Amino acid sequence: MRKKDKQDIFWFSLCSIAVPLAGFAGLLYVAYPLVGADTENTHYDFSSPEEHSSLFLPHTGVSLVERDWSVATHDFAATAIIATHSTTGQVLYSKNPDSVRSIASLTKLMVAIVVRENLHLYDSFEVSGAVLSAEGKKIGLQPETNITVRDALYALLLESGNDAAIALEEHYNERFPGFDTSSLVYDMNQRARSFGLRTTHFVDATGISPDNISTVYEITKLLKYASEDPILHRIMGTAEYRYLDSEWETTNALLHNEPGIIGGKTGYTEAAGQSISLHGTVNNNEVLMVILDARTDRILEGARLWQWIQQAYKW
Repeated sequence: MRKKDKQDIFWFSLCSIAVPLAGFAGLLYVAYPLVGADTENTHYDFSSPEEHSSLFLPHTGVSLVERDWSVATHDFAATAIIATHSTTGQVLYSKNPDSVRSIASLTKLMVAIVVRENLHLYDSFEVSGAVLSAEGKKIGLQPETNITVRDALYALLLESGNDAAIALEEHYNERFPGFDTSSLVYDMNQRARSFGLRTTHFVDATGISPDNISTVYEITKLLKYASEDPILHRIMGTAEYRYLDSEWETTNALLHNEPGIIGGKTGYTEAAGQSISLHGTVNNNEVLMVILDARTDRILEGARLWQWIQQAYKW
């Protein structure tokens, strides 16, 4: 074969690989700014249950934390518990991790995720009279007043305001009409599928219904995702927030009171019991903890779990 012919074959082969790669790179360039962008509307129909299924797969090349077996395993009272290393996915403690339970206001983690991905933070909208019918915890939103999505997220995640959840749901449904049921709740369930959550299901945005269900393991995926979003991370790490003449305080009493706890979300209904999700750091290691049905006091149970995790492993 002549030298020129060999060169022609080489350049033809190279182009046959490079052109498709260039096209794929261009597609990524176009699509990338839409994902998680605050300035773009990213309302998706998450139809594939496999999308994001690797969200909590262990990272290779990162060592597991060594257990200190001189510290005995603690028997916690809660019905279901899990504590995991955020980076490696290592399970540090678990009790009934796949037990399906009502999750109360831990529902609001998914509300915040879907709202964050699809609405502009500084959109201002008018609160309707529907907020007056909110059951359970309220922050006192009044009809015909305006609030931004950002402020409503603080009310949702700090004070766990059910009126804030209803206000956000109405605004979301107005922006994305066309469903027989709530567009927000529909997208929450679609997002759960996209995360690969097989048992998680939502019927309302407040968490009042006992039919809002999940497991501690699957909630950990939501907590991890929310904690990695800079806006939601900041909100869940805020102890107090000033809004007009109101002072909103987090229901997570461990925040800034228990060393190393930097975020989380609480929940309670009579059906679900007391629940809490926590985000902590120890020696630059991030730990995610979820407790469902604490049976005693969620704050005390969360503190005990966090203290045991720090003692039972060689950080």
